[in-house]
Amino acid sequence: MADDYVKSLLSSGEVVLVNTRQHWIAALRFALRPILILLLAVGLFILNSWLDFDDDGLLNFINVLVGWAVWILLIVSIIWLPIDLARWWSRKYVLTNRRVTQMDGIVRKRSFDASLEQINDIEVVEPLLGRLMGYADLTIYTASDSANPTYHQLIDGIQFKKAVLTAKDAIRSGAPLTVLPEGLIVKGGTNESSMRASGKTEAPATAAASAASTETSTPSTPSEPLVEATPAPALVVEPEVEREPEAWPEADAAPVPDSEPENEPDRPA
Repeated sequence: MADDYVKSLLSSGEVVLVNTRQHWIAALRFALRPILILLLAVGLFILNSWLDFDDDGLLNFINVLVGWAVWILLIVSIIWLPIDLARWWSRKYVLTNRRVTQMDGIVRKRSFDASLEQINDIEVVEPLLGRLMGYADLTIYTASDSANPTYHQLIDGIQFKKAVLTAKDAIRSGAPLTVLPEGLIVKGGTNESSMRASGKTEAPATAAASAASTETSTPSTPSEPLVEATPAPALVVEPEVEREPEAWPEADAAPVPDSEPENEPDRPA
């Protein structure tokens, strides 16, 4: 989704959530001057052909000057128009889980970052044509002293604002955010819903996960033959024999006299 230059600007642990650009209407606005010059050249060519003077006097000299002016204007518009279109194509608006970045430039690259933690408010201006065509102007107000960036004629400007607020809330709550929540469809979003709405079946993270699961489920062919392990002999444990407790020795009984005298002798009085 993100090109090499965008990836080179990411810090450690930073992921791209939205990578979008301006609406094609913006290409007409930024390329308005070469288009007007081209129309002027066409108009002068038609006028010069209509006011064609055959004599070799001053009027014929005017035809020559107008002809040269037509060629100069035509060359300028032909050179200027592709440059403005290339500059429009190079303008990108990237939302990550840490910041919002506006970048442009073909040979000389330029980028302007706004940290999500410093964003205070986002102003959205959606004209009538913007509601019909699907674009809006966004102005991001930050707590820094730098100028507040304005994103002119951004595709899905309302949805882009929702994506920025979602990423800001994730930072505030401390929850890690690798992709946008499902159901949030924004042009250039990397979540599955946005990718499916753009005509792609699955997001890159989902594709990577499915590829990993396929690789895990497919058994690898061993390069060496498997050797059957010989089971170890079972350990036989003999049951313990319960021993009877030894009898304690009985105490010696008192001696019993063999016989008692039947009658004791009478004692003298």
